[in-house]
Amino acid sequence: MAQPRVRMSADAKAPANALANTPAKKNASANAPSVIHKLYVGEETDGGASLSVLRYLAAHKSMLLQMGIRPRATLVRAADLQPRLLAALEKKGITRLPALLTAQSVYTGAQAILDLYDRNIKAFAAANGTRAPAKPRPAKLHPR
Repeated sequence: MAQPRVRMSADAKAPANALANTPAKKNASANAPSVIHKLYVGEETDGGASLSVLRYLAAHKSMLLQMGIRPRATLVRAADLQPRLLAALEKKGITRLPALLTAQSVYTGAQAILDLYDRNIKAFAAANGTRAPAKPRPAKLHPR
């Protein structure tokens, strides 16, 4: 079977159509490159820490998109915690949940993750002359 031909761009050694299959960036500012933050969350057995981080990200989704940050959450169930998965998480530097894996570091615990995002959102808002969004109110828990 014949190999398909790929055109090369004149100024680079990458194929001219290399970006043709990449998804378009929606709602991203022109200056902000898309950065993936990998968030690992646990089940409700962690005292609600993972849920509070997920609620925070949902409340600040538009600001994170403007910043070019794309958080991706992965649920780690207690039933999935086999020795092989634990070893893979520890190799990445994740020792407890929730954990945030960025290109620069690993942040464990809800407070460390929320503090990181708060600082960055405030700095981004100040640099762009906008207001940082208000902190979301904690959800009221109803007795069962």
